[in-house]
Amino acid sequence: MNEWCFWGYMILLAGSGVWLTVNLVAGWMQQRRRPRQQLLLQRSAGELVQGLLEESPRPLSVEHTVHAQQLLAELVASVHASLYGCAPAPLTRKLEQRGVDRWLVRQVKRSRGLKRAWALKLWGDLPPMPRVEPACEEWLFDPSPEVRLSALLVRLSAYPQDALRLVASCDKPMTLCEVSEVLHLLRRRLLPIAYQPLLESRNRNLQRLGLLIVYEFSIEEADEGLLRLIASTEDAELSMAALYTLCALHRPLRGKAIRQCIERLTAAERGVLMRHMAREGYAPAQVKRLWSERQRVRYEALVETYKTTLVWS
Repeated sequence: MNEWCFWGYMILLAGSGVWLTVNLVAGWMQQRRRPRQQLLLQRSAGELVQGLLEESPRPLSVEHTVHAQQLLAELVASVHASLYGCAPAPLTRKLEQRGVDRWLVRQVKRSRGLKRAWALKLWGDLPPMPRVEPACEEWLFDPSPEVRLSALLVRLSAYPQDALRLVASCDKPMTLCEVSEVLHLLRRRLLPIAYQPLLESRNRNLQRLGLLIVYEFSIEEADEGLLRLIASTEDAELSMAALYTLCALHRPLRGKAIRQCIERLTAAERGVLMRHMAREGYAPAQVKRLWSERQRVRYEALVETYKTTLVWS
């Protein structure tokens, strides 16, 4: 019995060593290939753009290399993200002819965790591929938040007109990074979205999207909606995000809602807000009603550390 256990242990150890060696060699080979692949991607980017301008498909340098499907997917994703308003049909045909759509589905099914999220994110950066879009449905409910977000981006890429419904259907609050990815995709699709209904929505994810739109496009007319969110006590994080957005727009910081929001902050949070206001260029006289006497002295001392005091003086 002991002999069988010994030989079983040795076989398991040998198998683990072989597996580790194969992975190390594969990683080493990938590192050696990467510099040449980067050169091929740069050359192929020019070839791809030239083909789009001439409206005539042409073979690309990356199509004749090892891992051609992955490199072609990375190339098209990069070009597609840079060319706003570009017709996606020629790029989609190129991907389908080289079997990139089927390769992506295999990669997603075979991988786990962050590797699956990476494959889905790459998929979402590509032009819509109707043949395989339904294949991403099952990963919208994956336990990993990274996988869920990447699957959502694939759906948004295919159906941008349903963006608000898909964002609102998320059962968990989205982070700023996740909302930024959604907004980047919508801008790439040239999809116009009104910010005011988003700020007035009862859905927190839609409110976060509305805040980011106001910030990205510097919409100064959004004061009323921002003050309404600042006055809300249901979501302290969203309330603070609205206050920081108002500061970033350099709008007047007046009103009962702002004072009450600041009163709810801890001492550490007030210190962070003070530094942010000073960095945004708010003079002590502009915000004196927001702070107590002691806090005003602290804010004035903080302002002196910023070069913007030259403007105020």
